[in-house]
Amino acid sequence: MSKLPYISFDKVNVFYGDLQVLNDVSFSINKGDKIAVIGPNGSGKTTLVKTIMGYHKDFSGCLRVNLKIKFGYAPQRGHTDILVPLSVYEYLILNINKNDNIGQKHKLIDIWGDKLEIKQFFDLPFRNLSGGQKQRAILLRAISGLPDCLILDEPTDNLDIAAQKKVFSIINEFCAKEKVTLILITHSLANVLNNADRLIVFHQTKTKEILLDDLTNLEQTLRKIFNTDLALHKINTKIVVL
Repeated sequence: MSKLPYISFDKVNVFYGDLQVLNDVSFSINKGDKIAVIGPNGSGKTTLVKTIMGYHKDFSGCLRVNLKIKFGYAPQRGHTDILVPLSVYEYLILNINKNDNIGQKHKLIDIWGDKLEIKQFFDLPFRNLSGGQKQRAILLRAISGLPDCLILDEPTDNLDIAAQKKVFSIINEFCAKEKVTLILITHSLANVLNNADRLIVFHQTKTKEILLDDLTNLEQTLRKIFNTDLALHKINTKIVVL
């Protein structure tokens, strides 16, 4: 008997009151997959992940989520509002609970904080960090919980091109080392195309799944969704957006 998917949607419709934001969504995610979710602003991408994690419950259809999954979630920086004078390190350990291995948690914070070049700011107030530094701290908090499934909403927001490349290298290293499933939401097409196995594309409440080896179909779909003239080319192992 084949294993059940980690997460599966079967004809799922998602609502906010009388407003339907997602329509007839069907796809599945298996353990170890690297999925990118793309689409215009307001197309329902963040609502999708909130539904997966159980934060949004107004839906119909069949949604199956493995109950053993431990999620690590890094929201968009604007959704992380620190009103109290927490240090960066205090912010990072907020999600420790009684079932966690405390020693392991602190070790992971040190190891990955060093890789993300945020460790030197641990004693500073979180609110004093720059936008890019906050973004890396949010990512560190998500991965230091050693999740089974890592969900990242615009993880390279406020980062320059070199920093984006480095952060994605660290994300890929972490997911490979810990065998973590990745769900990535981003507007950065170049990062999506080179750091995921397949795409879930959102457009006008509908979703479409596209494999990254089908460049012609992908190019046509992206042109339609974003209403722009773009071209995709594969150079060695990298996909370039022009």
